[in-house]
Amino acid sequence: MSRARLAARVRRAAPVLALLLVAGAARALFLDRHGLWGDELFSLAMATGHSLEHPADQADPARGDFVEGPEPRPLAEFARYLELDPDAGPDRVLGAVRRSDTSPPLYYLLLAAWVRVAGTSDVAVRAFTALAALAALPLLAWVARRLGGRAAVVPVCVLYAVLPLSVYYGTEGRMYGLLLLCAVATIACALRLHERGSGGAAVGLVVAGAAGLLTHYFFLFLWAPLACWLLVWPGRAGRATALGCAAAAALVAAPWYALLPELLGAWRVTGGWLERDGLYQPHWPALLLWRQVSLRGTWDLIPRRFEVLQAVALVALALLARRLPRPSRPVGGPRGLLWAAALVPPLGVVVFDLLKGTQASSFPRFGIAALPGAVLLVGLAMGRLPRRLRAAALLVVVAGCALATRSLHTHRSRNGTPYRELGAIVAHRCGPDDLLIVQSIPSGVAGVARAALVPLGEARGPRLFAWVGQLGGRTEEDLARLVAAHRRVMVVEVHRLPDDPPTPRRWLEAHAALERRHERGRALVTEYRTTPGRR
Repeated sequence: MSRARLAARVRRAAPVLALLLVAGAARALFLDRHGLWGDELFSLAMATGHSLEHPADQADPARGDFVEGPEPRPLAEFARYLELDPDAGPDRVLGAVRRSDTSPPLYYLLLAAWVRVAGTSDVAVRAFTALAALAALPLLAWVARRLGGRAAVVPVCVLYAVLPLSVYYGTEGRMYGLLLLCAVATIACALRLHERGSGGAAVGLVVAGAAGLLTHYFFLFLWAPLACWLLVWPGRAGRATALGCAAAAALVAAPWYALLPELLGAWRVTGGWLERDGLYQPHWPALLLWRQVSLRGTWDLIPRRFEVLQAVALVALALLARRLPRPSRPVGGPRGLLWAAALVPPLGVVVFDLLKGTQASSFPRFGIAALPGAVLLVGLAMGRLPRRLRAAALLVVVAGCALATRSLHTHRSRNGTPYRELGAIVAHRCGPDDLLIVQSIPSGVAGVARAALVPLGEARGPRLFAWVGQLGGRTEEDLARLVAAHRRVMVVEVHRLPDDPPTPRRWLEAHAALERRHERGRALVTEYRTTPGRR
């Protein structure tokens, strides 16, 4: 390669590399800003081979399953559900996923390999997601260049780098970063296959499609329309190649999907959390798509008037972009690929809700497979603006996203469950002779124990009595017996479900004296002093 061609490639790659650094910096701010919350703790438990959500009568302590136990136990015994076990290989991870989750296993298997190298710290768990999400950016830049020319690359990459939803779920210790990578890779390989025919693109499409299907079931709502698009507009690939790629990806994922009846029929502690408790809201489909690019997100990051201004600006951009010259392409050509990628995934989630009576549409993470398509559509429209106007629009976008990200950074926790604060309260307010009761789901019990051990270090902490109401193994008689043996009792309620039975706190309010009450987000900590006359 000549020096001139090499220099030209470096110049083309420089903006993408710079934006990759910006995206990395934006995500680095959140790797250790908040402690892991319940869903992230669940991910860590699965990756370390510990089942949490099974029925109590199916628990097997020998394989690392969660067990409440008849008596209070040391904090370390509950924290171990979030720690590496040298004997926990891929088979045990798969077993834990089958007993505890309904999601496909690929993310947990990859995270299991990752934590064996990087460790099980909060930063390590989230770093895997961040790296997967960042790996999608160069592919996104390639797609933008193919469909919108050089002018579209920077807008598309800027949007992906700084949009609040992309930053937030690009640092969540869940499968969404990997899902974004699979989504972008599938779009890129489908476009490449359309333009060049069979070869490496066909292999890439099979790998990306199978990986996405084994990462999250809702990836199907992206993969299916892209496969249909290729069958209708195969380009140089031919319909036989497109059909073969779709069939190969489906065959790779089929063994896990064959287990779906068994997985969906099994009882789990949090099995009904997604069920709808009211009428379906007709605005959810549009809201699900809008939140992919909204500066406000679901966290009220900026005043609503700014969100209205953003919506007006996007409408104006769409109208202006229609009047500006663009490459002549049929509606069903490559740009049709983006419309399918942006619009069909939210509609798929809506159909799922209507059929299953759920409310997945109200959670933006379930529509995140549409984020790459939405970002590409908006970025390509911005790329057609005059250079100065485009630069001004990007500055406004970056400023708005910076404001929203700063607001998100000031939150004390993710999803209102500040395990680090709860652990600090337990460590400093609950002595070794006191009784600690944690009412939560199993990941919450393990999370409180793990967080409390950090400030305690080698010190001997309280013994923990796990109260998972859905398991049905706790009674008021247990409380009376345990309280009679302790002078002080602390109750931590965190990550409770709507159908939780009456809390230990209710019983203690009638049989002990309240000393102190701590409210931390959605969590509540109450301290009691017991007296002989009130037991």
